[in-house]
Amino acid sequence: MSREKYATEIKIRTKNGIENMWLAKTAALEKKSSGLMTEIIGKVYRLCCEGFSQEDTAAFRQDVERHVREEKICLIFEDQRKRLTYTEVHCNKLKAFASYRIMRVGHEEILYVSAVVVAPKMQRQNIASALIGELLKTEGLTRFALRTQNPVMCKSVSRVRARVYPPLFGRADIPDEILDLGAAVAAELGMERYHRDLMTEPGTYGGHCLYGEEPRLEDAAQNESIADLIRMHDGDSMIMIGVVG
Repeated sequence: MSREKYATEIKIRTKNGIENMWLAKTAALEKKSSGLMTEIIGKVYRLCCEGFSQEDTAAFRQDVERHVREEKICLIFEDQRKRLTYTEVHCNKLKAFASYRIMRVGHEEILYVSAVVVAPKMQRQNIASALIGELLKTEGLTRFALRTQNPVMCKSVSRVRARVYPPLFGRADIPDEILDLGAAVAAELGMERYHRDLMTEPGTYGGHCLYGEEPRLEDAAQNESIADLIRMHDGDSMIMIGVVG
């Protein structure tokens, strides 16, 4: 446990071994040091440009900053011996980032993960799945949700130790309870064209792919399975729900 009051350092286990991850509430972080917050926004933006193969634009920068200012954020740095202070963050490289909030759906609270970005050289190390699993444990929740159009993220989410819907690489019925939860999350996100039974929405992202280069899995059959549900180049998206226990 860190001695810093505005952030906590926890450990997650990935393919690479043990990683140290910082958890911080953005409001507390901003109050502690606006300079540190600005530094983190800059580092997340550079990571997103790399991870999404995107060029530097004002619109993209604004979208990234909106995600950084989500309720809570997770940060994994290259040099994990350093603390979360302006001076030490300034000379450290960010290799993974996530933002999330606790979403109330009906009488239930779920973990809503609004963004996960991992540096390309660190991908396929199970960082995203380990991160989500640890957040569920830390927040004391049994369900999570996210929205994505990335098949690599879909595969990562399927590795979380939970029952994940929709089933991407097999055929199984989706319980009505999960379909209702997916629809409630979609409504919370303003997804007016959401297809409840498919857990997808056409054209979420303005009719285009979020990535400069479309991410693909190594397994062609798995890519096709996901492409049957969403078309990245048309800006489609999918709600994914995970249930622990």
